[in-house]
Amino acid sequence: MSDIKTIAGVFSINTCKLPESYICHKKPAVTYENGVCEIITYDQQVVMNGQTYAPVLHQSCMHPDEITVYPLVIRQTDDTLTITDHYHTGSFQKGGSITISKWQPQLKRRGCFPCRNCGRC
Repeated sequence: MSDIKTIAGVFSINTCKLPESYICHKKPAVTYENGVCEIITYDQQVVMNGQTYAPVLHQSCMHPDEITVYPLVIRQTDDTLTITDHYHTGSFQKGGSITISKWQPQLKRRGCFPCRNCGRC
């Protein structure tokens, strides 16, 4: 468990315990290379400019027991923070408004009517 201070606030890694059956797309880590700090986390979500960036939990519809988690990736240079989830990328400039909150993995069940026999339930 570690906390990393950035221009947007404090991010943490290894505080959220994922079930061992979940497949993690990348390992949580912090790297520093060529003046860029990269944080890979499954612990938090970010709301910035009305857009939510969070780790993504994906359950295969053909094999419901296969659950993959895609991380939130934060890259910080001097005055810019780039936040990437599985579907979106956003930039944060120093002095902007951002909210960092805890993220918990939770599968969403869809109300599948009519039933398509996908096996999710």
